Amino acid sequence: MKNKIWQKQDIEGDATAFSQEEIEMIRIRNKLKKFSEAIDLVQNHDIGTEFREGRIKAGLTQQQLADESGTTKSLISKIEANVSNPSSQLLEIIIRALEEK
Repeated sequence: MKNKIWQKQDIEGDATAFSQEEIEMIRIRNKLKKFSEAIDLVQNHDIGTEFREGRIKAGLTQQQLADESGTTKSLISKIEANVSNPSSQLLEIIIRALEEK
């Protein structure tokens, strides 16, 4: 018999007991749900618009930002148009370039 370690009242007021394994499965499901929500947020996030706004606010042209971050104007344009996603390394470099201005 499983060791019952936690109880809660259900809608009808009946006590429902959960085993350690059931609690762990609930925790895993909750973590997966949060992870899935984070993935959806990243996939639906308009990073290009934020980059363009940050570049303009910093007073940089696409070419100047490309020069500052060691990439091409073409790639900066594609990132701003949400056609291409920067690698995490390039993302960090571009953010630093924008913060320095």
